[in-house]
Amino acid sequence: MKGVKENEAWATKEVAGLNLMTREEIDAILSESFLYHKPVSIQLNTKDEFGRFLDPIEGLFIGEAYEDYFVISDRQIFWPDVRHVEIKQEKNGSISITFETRVLQVK
Repeated sequence: MKGVKENEAWATKEVAGLNLMTREEIDAILSESFLYHKPVSIQLNTKDEFGRFLDPIEGLFIGEAYEDYFVISDRQIFWPDVRHVEIKQEKNGSISITFETRVLQVK
């Protein structure tokens, strides 16, 4: 039954189209991502075979940009394909960091 429910969730999902941004607006958000090490969420202006927008691409912009495209998480994204970019908000407005301590015993 799990597979049926997952397929139903995928078939009935709706990704709303966000506001179409200008290149200058996109550049400003990517600059903030780069300068402050903030992850971004990018909605492409691309739809699937059912006319739904694709799920957003999420990642960190490390400053790799060219005339035709930029790179997010090792993925080339062409400028004309971008519909909307926003800084990804952390849940509860905070960042959770976990540290692991290991003890080395010398015999």
